[in-house]
Amino acid sequence: MSIDKEKPSIRLTRNDMHVLKQLIGHGRISDSATAEKIGVTPQAVLKIRNKLEEAGIIESYMPKVNYKKLGINAMAWAVVRFLPATWGEYSEEQIREKVRQHRYIIWGCRIPESDATHILLYGFKDMKQMDKHFLRVQTKLSKIIEIKKIYHFSVEQILKDSPEGLFLTILDNKDFFTDKLFEGSNLINKKDSFF
Repeated sequence: MSIDKEKPSIRLTRNDMHVLKQLIGHGRISDSATAEKIGVTPQAVLKIRNKLEEAGIIESYMPKVNYKKLGINAMAWAVVRFLPATWGEYSEEQIREKVRQHRYIIWGCRIPESDATHILLYGFKDMKQMDKHFLRVQTKLSKIIEIKKIYHFSVEQILKDSPEGLFLTILDNKDFFTDKLFEGSNLINKKDSFF
């Protein structure tokens, strides 16, 4: 399997993929435990892990933190637009860096739309903090950023917070079709299924 990167892509061997799958599923797994599961030496696992890190496939090892137990109870997807004057004062990279440095932003994406420039996922300790933040953006930053839409929700409504399934599907080189989740349902139109 070839992985796209800014640098030339590398070829992943079967063992590379086995190690990567173990790390995706169990981030804290030891090299010895991985070696035992896939039938290689711990030194081979270390070498593979180093190769994956150097290639930029593995960028970091981050713990999976429970938002609620940490005190984060409110989330919001915000569709925003950085206004033309902002682009005159700041470069694309400077705006990216400001988004990356923002303490409440968990995830952000630049989008090519005419009425919006970014989709951002925010986390807050409660609705009061969230309201205070967005009201301040509306008043203090009204010449820099325009909030187009906010979708707020409680962390208890998060259904999934992991790309693990996507990574494993890519490594297995298989397609996943949403209709598989609803197999057996009478609501699926079987004769018109073109996916």
